[in-house]
Amino acid sequence: MCIDKNCSPFPSRRAFLSEAAIAVTASTLIASDARGQQEPQQTEDPRKALEDPRLTQEIITFKNGEDTIEGFLARPTTRGPFAAVVVVPGDFGLTEYTQVTAAQLAQSGFVALAVNTFSRAKDLSDLQQARRIYYDVMTDVLTLQDIQASIVYLKQQPFVKRGGLGVIGFCLGGRYSLLIAALSRDIAATVAFYGPLVLLKGEPDIKVARPLKIANHEMSPMDFVDWIKSPIQGHYARKDTTIPVADVERFEKALRERNARAEMFIYDTDSHFHSYHEPMYNPEAARQSWSRTIKFFKQNLR
Repeated sequence: MCIDKNCSPFPSRRAFLSEAAIAVTASTLIASDARGQQEPQQTEDPRKALEDPRLTQEIITFKNGEDTIEGFLARPTTRGPFAAVVVVPGDFGLTEYTQVTAAQLAQSGFVALAVNTFSRAKDLSDLQQARRIYYDVMTDVLTLQDIQASIVYLKQQPFVKRGGLGVIGFCLGGRYSLLIAALSRDIAATVAFYGPLVLLKGEPDIKVARPLKIANHEMSPMDFVDWIKSPIQGHYARKDTTIPVADVERFEKALRERNARAEMFIYDTDSHFHSYHEPMYNPEAARQSWSRTIKFFKQNLR
């Protein structure tokens, strides 16, 4: 893949945004005042964030061209305006874990919009179906346009602060969060949890998740380092067999050489340590990485 900006395989940032043909429509929510609100403390059970009466939470829709994209919106009930963060999940659909993540961001004073990157595929029931849709139907460009559409939607809301937004992604969503940081001028801060940095050569297998470079999925964040200007924070696992620590270190070094602010954290765990619904969940690593995430967003989204 060519990484020179003059021969990039992906359109320029301006072309990317114009080709998206984004027409955002969604109902405007009623907002109220939030000044002086104390930051809520995380509970031991993260799912309790979905029951927090201090939050407004709902399923919303917005448009990417003719397509309707689904999202889960969480925000403080008080007026704001608040800095906004887009959540790009690794799971298919708007799972409980994805909604909890958005709610926890809202508990820390952000407007959070989780994007269903599988909105065009209804009634997915298992991971193998989702992988087949990913390989055969979805494309990197289309998914990135969906994410940009969510950004446009947020910027139109009266309870969202003007200025740059944040983006956070997990696994596959982590890769997309880094790519949108390179391609959208609206992004002011990016957090990636175990997002693949270099795609591998190989044949797709719906039974095994591997970060593959295949048709319509060829965009490695490492190839877009020159385009990233906003601060980046990454959370990776030493025991992750698909994302070598050497790749993380090389990515961080490349960003810093180009004067982009970058901080990468390596945890002595397996991948997906933040996912409480998965066997690899590590409570201590999850707590520490989340604390760093919130601090990072508060420093960079003002």
